[in-house]
Amino acid sequence: MRRLHKDDLPGGDQYARSGGKMGLGEGGVIRLLNMERSPGAKRVAELVEAFRRATELLEAIRGSSVSDSKQHAAVGNALSEINSRIAQFRWMPAILGFNEAESHFKVRYLMIVGMNDDGAKAYEQFAIQWIVDHVDAVHRIRHCYFPQCRKWFFAKTDHQKYCGDNCRQ
Repeated sequence: MRRLHKDDLPGGDQYARSGGKMGLGEGGVIRLLNMERSPGAKRVAELVEAFRRATELLEAIRGSSVSDSKQHAAVGNALSEINSRIAQFRWMPAILGFNEAESHFKVRYLMIVGMNDDGAKAYEQFAIQWIVDHVDAVHRIRHCYFPQCRKWFFAKTDHQKYCGDNCRQ
């Protein structure tokens, strides 16, 4: 087993130049999701949809004045689905150094990948890593509402429904 490396995904040099901070949410994850025939894209899309369902269930509980055991069971099932989807991936803790006021160190969990040279699998793993690292932003990954488009995009606002101006008009 080895750690995922910048050379394992398309644009690895760009990732290195960005100091390891390349925005995969708006870039790599969305590009992968829009690769319609990719098995990795299908698995990532299923994970994003599982997060969407869990988010909707949690929001329904938050907005309700009465706690319902069926709602809590549904959330538990949704989280079990998410966890079973990411169970195939393995992470290891890593300590990173920072020069910040609050702490010099942060813990980050880095994905461990197999020794194969499968670039598509590595791309999928980077997407999963981004989703896990940015779990609170996954609700912004969505399909365009324009029926002739339906591309995946990363919404800049909570109410954004279209991927761009052409689809919104």
